[in-house]
Amino acid sequence: MKTNLAHLALVLALPVTAFAQEKSSQAFSPTELTQRTLQRRGIEAVIWGMPAVNAELMFQAMKTASADFNQVLYWSRPINWKD
Repeated sequence: MKTNLAHLALVLALPVTAFAQEKSSQAFSPTELTQRTLQRRGIEAVIWGMPAVNAELMFQAMKTASADFNQVLYWSRPINWKD
């Protein structure tokens, strides 16, 4: 059974690999490269910025509850969108 599944996965992956190699061998125009770079940078900014924004929002919620840096705040109920 494991051999059949591995064989099926290999057979299904071959066309995808061939397509990826075919696409990567094509040259992109400078406009396409610029667009792809901007899209990638936008995605990376969101991924890397989310923890900083979350930390700031949690600190603001702690300030509302009269807490400060280096203090532990115990939430008596589950955190929701308001926190």
